Amino acid sequence: MTTSTRLTTKPASHAPADTGNWRDDAECRTHPEPDMWFPSGSSSVHQRQTAEAKTICFTRCAVREQCLTYALQERLDIGVWGGLDEGERRQLHRRKARIYDRRFMSAVDHIMANRLEEFLALDGQGLEGIRIARELGTNAATVTAVRERLAQQEQEAAA
Repeated sequence: MTTSTRLTTKPASHAPADTGNWRDDAECRTHPEPDMWFPSGSSSVHQRQTAEAKTICFTRCAVREQCLTYALQERLDIGVWGGLDEGERRQLHRRKARIYDRRFMSAVDHIMANRLEEFLALDGQGLEGIRIARELGTNAATVTAVRERLAQQEQEAAA
């Protein structure tokens, strides 16, 4: 008995296998134009493809959040992942880095290092500590501590 093997004449399907991985349910895996998520070409073509890919991610993809989390964890810097392009993911990384840094810095140190001009402007208006605290998104105890630190620095400078 002879067996023959023939290659299929149909193109391979973009349908994913069911491996239990979140990627199996990604809309980009079954889309007829998977390269849309990695646009290239002129600026206008790139922008159009990026906009289309992002729209599909936000409107039809069931695993957009898992995809974005993966892209952020792996620091993927090419293409549209989780509905965000390269620049948007970079902004998220920078924002996360600033938030992370603040967790290890006291509120007083943060105001002294990053928001001192704003604090001084509010304090110069003669506002109560609680009003300054509301404007800066902190509490009255922090405002008092910043005032004390500023007074201490003035005393050290005068000595």
